[in-house]
Amino acid sequence: MHTTIHIRCLNCQYNLADLRDHKCPECGRAFDPMNYDTFDSRPPFVYWTYWMPGMLAAAMIGLICFAGLYTLNSSGWAIWVGVPVVMGTGLGIYCRVSRVLLVTLAVFVIGGVITSLGIMNFAGLFCALILFFVTLIPIGVGLFLGTWIRLGLKDHDPLFRAYLPAILLVLTPFALHFAGFSGKAHTTELAVTTSRIVIGTPEDVWETLMFFEDVGTTPPLLMRLALPRPLYSTGSMKQVGDRRVCVYTKGKLAKEIVEISENSTLAFRVVEQEFEPAVRLTRGQFLLEPMGNGRTKISLTTNYIPVHSPRFAWRWAEIAGAKTLHTHVINGIESQIFLKDMAVATEP
Repeated sequence: MHTTIHIRCLNCQYNLADLRDHKCPECGRAFDPMNYDTFDSRPPFVYWTYWMPGMLAAAMIGLICFAGLYTLNSSGWAIWVGVPVVMGTGLGIYCRVSRVLLVTLAVFVIGGVITSLGIMNFAGLFCALILFFVTLIPIGVGLFLGTWIRLGLKDHDPLFRAYLPAILLVLTPFALHFAGFSGKAHTTELAVTTSRIVIGTPEDVWETLMFFEDVGTTPPLLMRLALPRPLYSTGSMKQVGDRRVCVYTKGKLAKEIVEISENSTLAFRVVEQEFEPAVRLTRGQFLLEPMGNGRTKISLTTNYIPVHSPRFAWRWAEIAGAKTLHTHVINGIESQIFLKDMAVATEP
């Protein structure tokens, strides 16, 4: 019986058969046809079979679990930690590759799954970005756990190794959800305040007060990711009881004025919020304090009830989003004061 001897480069697996020069034309590594230690004689294999099926299985498991828990209104440890751990465990069990490639696959899979959730409108872009960074550590824990399980199952029946772990991985996040790790409904109202001293009297600032939807300049990138785009506004904010309704690309937001103290305080409450961002907005306030020498301290406060858990992962994002919004509004007020002063200075 004729036996085929494979001669491939140890570095790059290039086929070295029938070469006159005993050097790999791809990477330059030298070899000796008479010395089996200088080349790879094992038959080639289709390398993608060692990682592609496992990657697709982990992605499908993650997509099923994320979408299923979202429909169950889960917003706690089950979805934000349990699902990525399960995805990493699936990769560790079904992908037989190096650690570096395994980590690369994990990042690629979690990115692909979160992108798919965004396309299917299960998550907005801002929430998707937060979710990506929140899940990196859990999926890493899952990789370690999955590798350990794979080594422990290597002597079992192939069908047992193939199907039982996948079934258990799909069921685990749902079991966590029904066991009480779905995230408790938040009732505590939180607040974020941003203050800045601007050049202008309280009267000047009061005349240019505006909400987010009134600012004419392009909002920062974070706001474009976190909030739907405003289309138009109706209503006024001149006296207590007035309502201002802003229509966005994904719904509308209605605010009712509850306190007005001219040149000092403007407070409102949110009476309607059709779209569902990462928080439920409740109320807000503008506070003006004279600082002398034609300067005024502006303090903007946003009150909200959080939606997502765990809080250590989402609180910082909520603060960053609110402060970015406040800064954008204050910048808009400063811009209007400057334009007003310029117009007065250029009058004949």
